[in-house]
Order: sequence, then C-alpha cells, then structure tokens
Amino acid sequence: MSIKVYIRGAYGPGNLGDDVLLVCMVNIIKEVVEPKNIYVGVEDVVLAEKLQLGVKVIHYKIPMQVDAVVYGGGGQFFSFKNSQKAYEKESFFSRLSYFISQNRNPYYAIKRLIYSKDKAVIENLIKTKHVASFSIGIGPFESEGKGFQRLKKFSSIADFVSLRDKKSHDLYKNFFPNKDLPLLTTDPSFNSNDWFTKEGSTINENLYEYTYIIREWPYSETGRLMISNMIESCRNKHKAGIRVRLVALFKEYDKNIIQENDDLEWLVYDLNKSSMSYFLGCLVDGSKYIISARAHGVWLPTILGKPVLSIGIENKLEQVAISLGKGTCLSSSTTLAGLEIDITKYINEYDDLANNIPNEVKGNRDTAIKAREALKDWLKHVEK
Repeated sequence: MSIKVYIRGAYGPGNLGDDVLLVCMVNIIKEVVEPKNIYVGVEDVVLAEKLQLGVKVIHYKIPMQVDAVVYGGGGQFFSFKNSQKAYEKESFFSRLSYFISQNRNPYYAIKRLIYSKDKAVIENLIKTKHVASFSIGIGPFESEGKGFQRLKKFSSIADFVSLRDKKSHDLYKNFFPNKDLPLLTTDPSFNSNDWFTKEGSTINENLYEYTYIIREWPYSETGRLMISNMIESCRNKHKAGIRVRLVALFKEYDKNIIQENDDLEWLVYDLNKSSMSYFLGCLVDGSKYIISARAHGVWLPTILGKPVLSIGIENKLEQVAISLGKGTCLSSSTTLAGLEIDITKYINEYDDLANNIPNEVKGNRDTAIKAREALKDWLKHVEK
C-alpha cells in the first residue's frame, strides 16, 4: 500500500511496555503498508532507532500531513486531579515558553499555530482525513482536563476505535452514546510473535527468590503507599538474607526511585545495553516469584509463562488481573502486612496459576489477532 501512515502514541522510547507495543504496531502495519510510508513520532529518536523498526522515526513534535493516523501504545486519554492542578497553576507565559521549546524550532511552532485553526488537524500537529486507535486504554478521568479534551476531539474525528479493556469500553460508550460501539480487544502484546524472539536462556541455579517491579507514581497517595510497601517488603527480605531485587522498566522516568533505593540490587531496562527480548529473559528466567506494579510487568512475564502478583495501584492493574483470569493474583492491600499475606497466597497458588496460564493467554492471543486483522482491514479501506 502506498498510503502514508503516522503512528502516534505513548511511545517512550525506553519504557519496556511502550517499546513492546510500538514494535507490535509497526510489525502489524508493515504487513499492509510499505515501510517507507510509515512514520513513528517519538521523543528520543536516537534511542528509538535501537529498536530497529525499519520505518521512519521522527521527533513527535514535527508537524505532519498523512493519509491516516493510528493511536496506540497503551493508555492514551486520562486526567488526574494532581496533574490538572499543576497545569492550571502555570502562567500563560510559562506555557507559551514551554510550547516554543518543545517544538524544536520556530518554523515548527509557527506551523502548529497555523494547524490549530484547522479542524482536520489532531493536537495542532497532524493533518489527516482518517484516524484510528488500536487497543488503547482510556481513563481514569478525575477531572475534565487536557486528557478528557483530547478524547473528545479524538472521538469527533475517529473512524476506527478499538479499546483494550472493558472498563475503557464502558467509559467510551458512556461518554459518546451516539457513536458506533468501539471494538473491545486486549493488549497487542499477547501475540508474542509480533515482538519476542528467544535470545538464549539466562536460567541459573541462584535465582532471585523475589523480584519487585516498581515505578514512580505521582498520581495518588494510595498508589504511592502500595509501592512503598513493595520496597519495604523487598528490604525486609534482603535483611533476612533472601536474594531479592527491584526492577525498573523505564529508566529515565524511574531515576529518582532508583537513586533513593540504590542500596538494593536492581535490574533496569536499558535499550543502550540490551534488547527487549534479552532483558525479559533476564527478568523471567532469573526470578522465582515476580510482584509488579506495572501493567506490562504483569502481562509480559505471564505471556512467557511466568505467573505474577499484580499490585493494584490503579484501575489499569486491576484490568490486567481481569484479563489474565485464573493466571494471576491481584493485591489491593494498602498495608505491608496485607501485602505479605497476598504474597503468601500467590506463592501457595503459584503452580495452579502456572497451569492456568496457557488457556488464559490463548484466549487473549486469539482476541489480539482478530484486532490486528481488523486494523489491517481498516487501512486497506483507507487506501480505497
């Protein structure tokens, strides 16, 4: 196909989950669109090139005119009260200064200002006639801030919408009852053929007994408390002589929490040092038990056969647990004692969880494959 397609989304790069989703998206679209006509907008072009996507990678603030835009990359439209308050406190001049600095050069800034008057332009950035989303999540919406306004604009022009979980699906139907029902799907990573290649085993006799996948969480006090409990649990086990480690899936974003806990052992995802698949081999093959406060920290190891305890710091993690059914456990406790009880329950049920994984993953994989075929059909329709 000769149409020009722009991939827009929450693509780090350098965030493991985002990188997996980007590779999935590119590989799907490359099946029907010539690679030379596929553009991906990212913040760090040099780092994204390490993913070896085989398409054109550009800075995400460069204005574009294309035939179709496809949103992907997990959660796309949401708004938290804390982030909205911070935005509202900024002065007009600070917002203007930030806008200019983020647009790379004055030409791009001027072009975006011109685009802002055109109803066919998305986010003052991309001029197109066709817009789609692929297996994204929406919400929560704690305020009608920028995230909610972006969703309203998106819904007014989108001609193909697929959402990765029932909560997002229900929100969309509630907000836009007169729109066609979106396609309910699942996370694209369930089709591991789109992103994973086995790069040798890293299994050794001295496994980490417990691996805790944590993250910075500025959005809610409850989430921060749950992550703090995870760190304390790891620290207590370390003091007891148990081999444990912390894991960060987004080095740049999590740098403060890494520095604050640098006395503990870490495994940090870093595209400058290893590929996605090799990193996941180190994570999965080197861990006996995994406890995760990141969605793809639950999904990806489970897809590769390793049961994970999901920590419900937000609705997304709860939806992750729902998507995996009997293949995972969910902890919603806000106390350290409650977390330890949930860890014990997870360990006791571990073998049953592992036995349930193949069926749970297969159902999701079948759904993911149907979604990718629907997206390809939409792109073929756009070309006509």
